[in-house]
Amino acid sequence: MDLHQIIYTSVCAEGVSYLDFLDLVKTADRNNKQRDVTGILAHGGGKFLSGLEGPTEAINQTFSKICKDRRHSEVQILSYDAVAERAFPDWGLFLINLDQPHHKRRGWPKGKYAPGEELFFPDDPRLAFALLWDLRSAWKPKELPKAA
Repeated sequence: MDLHQIIYTSVCAEGVSYLDFLDLVKTADRNNKQRDVTGILAHGGGKFLSGLEGPTEAINQTFSKICKDRRHSEVQILSYDAVAERAFPDWGLFLINLDQPHHKRRGWPKGKYAPGEELFFPDDPRLAFALLWDLRSAWKPKELPKAA
């Protein structure tokens, strides 16, 4: 199978609530599974960092829709590469909201990407992938919080 992975950042639009995030993830999870796309979405400090994987055409179509979504702006692709296997195979889309204290405590690698506990999404593609990997590794699929 021809797999691609895209990692991107964006800025959250004003007025987007946690319930909006849950709705976004629920819809994206369902749609992604239908397209054989998997991924992770980290949110914190008004920014998003996401990694998506799947068949090339499905990734291109999904990302085109993402770019048109008014819930965020300043979409910046950090990497877009062919991959041999998925790094985030467990979810259609999983949200880790680092503004939620229990998510940050569990998944934020203190001091690894920025001094202290500062929330920071790197612009370097390798560091961004490593951060998403660390966040993914902090969660086991059977322990996922339930969306409303």
